Amino acid sequence: MKAFFMTMAAAGLVLPAAAIAQERPAKPSQDERHGAEMRRAMQDPDYVFDRMDTNRDGMISKAEFRAAHAKVRQRMSERRDARMDRRKARQP
Repeated sequence: MKAFFMTMAAAGLVLPAAAIAQERPAKPSQDERHGAEMRRAMQDPDYVFDRMDTNRDGMISKAEFRAAHAKVRQRMSERRDARMDRRKARQP
């Protein structure tokens, strides 16, 4: 077994753990995920419609619209709060 490992290492087929760890892509942040979702929404109006049409009847009821609007307002509020927290943390 030791000879096999030494042969593989000599051939350059064994990578150090640090090299393997560097190859993994970083997990996208919440802002990056939000940006990707917004780009998709701008490019595909059907995506937005499908997200709003929760009962899949092909129409958006007033209740579905209000629920989607509440989600958007909540997300905007959370993002604003996070932005304000970052600004406060930067101030001396």
